[in-house]
Amino acid sequence: MNVCGVAYPTRLNRFEVVYSLTPYLDEYHAIRVTTHANKVTPVPSVVTPLFDRTYSLKDILGVYFEGHPELRHILTEYGIEGNVQPSIHA
Repeated sequence: MNVCGVAYPTRLNRFEVVYSLTPYLDEYHAIRVTTHANKVTPVPSVVTPLFDRTYSLKDILGVYFEGHPELRHILTEYGIEGNVQPSIHA
């Protein structure tokens, strides 16, 4: 499973999070689930901490994943307010 995020500064729900579910041996077929969020609305977490790819989305874009058992910083220092992309204002 892969997860990626895009920030659209002009949209009300400025974050688009895409989960891509690909079978292990079959790269030609995939299921993609897209959801939208903003700074207040969390995105449901569907991954386990062992195979987690959401840490970078939390650190870089500031997307909050609801129900995540251990959402922590891995790219930024603790104590940093907001996200690491201060040039994006909406």
